[in-house]
Amino acid sequence: MRSVAIVLAFFAVASCASLPGQSMSSEELFHQGISFLKSRQYDEAIEAFSEAIELNPQYAEAYRNRGLAWANKGEYDQAISDYTKAVEINPRDGQAYYNRGTVWAEKGKLKWGLTDAEKALSL
Repeated sequence: MRSVAIVLAFFAVASCASLPGQSMSSEELFHQGISFLKSRQYDEAIEAFSEAIELNPQYAEAYRNRGLAWANKGEYDQAISDYTKAVEINPRDGQAYYNRGTVWAEKGKLKWGLTDAEKALSL
């Protein structure tokens, strides 16, 4: 009886050791990223969105929201890269165009910002 308890305890510990982050789906990681984004934990949000993208490279919303985290950190080139990838995956993502336009304007590229803003409005 004691050996059964030891074996069960071993399996309980082993199963818990493999839980953190490894078994989360891209959707769960995305929602975790959103929570971090809302609480202004931008580095953690970037990490969660990056993991979601690694699991699903066509996850346009994860690119868009990772871009938002980058933009909030003042990392405009990374933000533009992520917004661009989001619109490549989903050309009808008006929010990604709008966000990218805002960042272009922040960088002083007003013509490109206006082009993206117009595209966002047309969608």
